[in-house]
Amino acid sequence: MNCMRHASFIIMICMTDMDFLKQITEVPSVGTACLPIIRIIENRLFKTHSSRIVEDGFCLFIGKGSSLSRIKILIVCHLDEIGGYVTAHMGGDKFGTEYWGNTADVFLNTRLAGFDYLSGDVKSVFPVSSIIENNGTRETLLITGKECRPFRTVWTFDEKTGIDSEWVEGKAIDPRATVYAAIQAACLLKEKTVGLLFVMAEECSVIPARKAAVFCQKHMKNLSVVINADVPDIGKMRGIETELPCIRLMEKGSFIDPFFGLSIADALTAKNLKFGLTYSMSASQTIHFSPVAKTVSIALPGYSTHRPRGRIRKQSIESCIELCAGIAEICLKRTSKKY
Repeated sequence: MNCMRHASFIIMICMTDMDFLKQITEVPSVGTACLPIIRIIENRLFKTHSSRIVEDGFCLFIGKGSSLSRIKILIVCHLDEIGGYVTAHMGGDKFGTEYWGNTADVFLNTRLAGFDYLSGDVKSVFPVSSIIENNGTRETLLITGKECRPFRTVWTFDEKTGIDSEWVEGKAIDPRATVYAAIQAACLLKEKTVGLLFVMAEECSVIPARKAAVFCQKHMKNLSVVINADVPDIGKMRGIETELPCIRLMEKGSFIDPFFGLSIADALTAKNLKFGLTYSMSASQTIHFSPVAKTVSIALPGYSTHRPRGRIRKQSIESCIELCAGIAEICLKRTSKKY
C-alpha cells in the first residue's frame, strides 16, 4: 500500500471520526485506572482486532487471525492523562492527594472529575474540587468531594472538547491525539503484522512501559520496530519550524536510535511525506523499548498540553496518521531484523 495514494482517505477518516476523537479526549483515565478509555477503544476495534489487557500495565490490540509471534511492528502510545490520586481522609469532605504533571495551582479554579480506580463506567464519574491549605509551614493541595474514597478515587480535569475547522481544544490532548492517530493508522494499514500497544501510565510511572517492553521481548519474537507516538508541548521541542509531527532523535539528553531514525527520515522524504526532525527537553516511554527493538519516537506538537485546555491543529493529527502508517509501511518492506 502506498500511503500517499491514500492521503484523501486519511483526511476523510479524520473528518468522519471527530466524534471518536472528542470521546477519547473527554473520557477520564488517570494512572493505571484506564478502563474507561480502554472500553471505548475495545468498542471501536472489536470487529477487526483482538485485545489483551495486563492490569497496571498495558492493553494490546492485534488483528484478528494474527498472533503475537507474527507481530513485526508496534505502534505504541500511553493512555493516561495528568491528575492525581486521593490519599488520606483529612476530615469533613477534605482528602489528601498525590498529583503529577503540573504544579498545584494548575488544578485550582477549574472543573475536576473523580472516579473509582477500578471502574470502567464513565457514568460513575462525579465532581470534585481542589483547594490549597496552608498549615503555617507549607501549602498543600487537597481534594474535596462527598464521594471521594481514600486510595480508591482518582481525579483529573473535567472539560468538553471543542473542534473547529482548524483546532482541537480540550483536556488530555496529550496523549489522546496520538492514541487517535495510532488507531486510525492501524485501521488504514490493515496489516496482520502491525499491532497497537497502549501503555496505561506514563505521566506518573515508568513501570507500565517496562512491563510492556518485557512482555514484547518475551512473546514477540519477530518484533523489529517500535513506533512510539506522544504529544509534547511545542515549547519543549527544539530545532523545529513546523507544527507537523516530528521524528525525535533525542529525548531529554538520550539518543533514540538516531541512525535508524535518520534512515527512516530519508525514506519518508523520498515518499514525499511531510514531517519534521527534532529533539525535546522532555522524555517519553520510547527509551524503555529501545533494548527490545529499533525505535522511532514521533512527537506531535501541542500547546498547553498539561493544562485544563490544551490545543493541537487538526492538520497535525491528520499528518500524524500518515506518518505512523508511512513508517510502518517502510519498515515492513525492509529486511533488517531486530537487535
